Amino acid sequence: MSAIAAYLRDSYCDWLPLAQSLADAGHQVLLFELGDPRMSKDEHKYDLDVRAAAQELTRRGATSILAGGEVPTAAGAVPAAPRIQGLAGLVLVTPVRNLGGYERSSIRDVKPVLESLTVPVLIAASDTPSVNGDPSSADVARDLASAAADPRLDLVSGSSLGVFLVKADVGLRDRIVSFAGEVQAKPWYERYMWLMTGGVLVLGLLGSLLVFRRRHNREVPDDRG
Repeated sequence: MSAIAAYLRDSYCDWLPLAQSLADAGHQVLLFELGDPRMSKDEHKYDLDVRAAAQELTRRGATSILAGGEVPTAAGAVPAAPRIQGLAGLVLVTPVRNLGGYERSSIRDVKPVLESLTVPVLIAASDTPSVNGDPSSADVARDLASAAADPRLDLVSGSSLGVFLVKADVGLRDRIVSFAGEVQAKPWYERYMWLMTGGVLVLGLLGSLLVFRRRHNREVPDDRG
């Protein structure tokens, strides 16, 4: 149920430990890489890549999708989110809010899109403060988390960015796997199990009352003779 976007070819393998952990937990994982943006003259439409990955997971039978990425691909997952069928949540690792000044991209401010979403959003970033006066990764993460309806802000010690943050902190990887399990849609029989159990309980009580009533009727003494 998970679609993970790697930003560059040389970061692809760094996602594998998380992808394997998700697979071990029973999730179907589609890890895909993007081309080197330095080799393209066109604007990068990361949101279309994320949507395509989600569509492929749906084609493979996934009923709920957890989409995520790092830095610009994390930002790309946000505008893609409203059009992902069965979206269960987002995982944004060191996301940026606006790619306009970052590189040639069709993605601008993602915060308004986050404000329109209702799914849980896990946002992970380094807690290292900025040294040049610009907003730090933690500042951006807090800003985006404030826009989400159900945010899970995870600030990690260290100065790593993107997938290297996940690779450096095993605890973060485990928390992402737990988050995936939390937001995954349960099968219909699990969702209605409490109703089925309640029905059995009611039927059991009715059966006991009927047996008691019959036994009570048999034990009433006959005063006529």
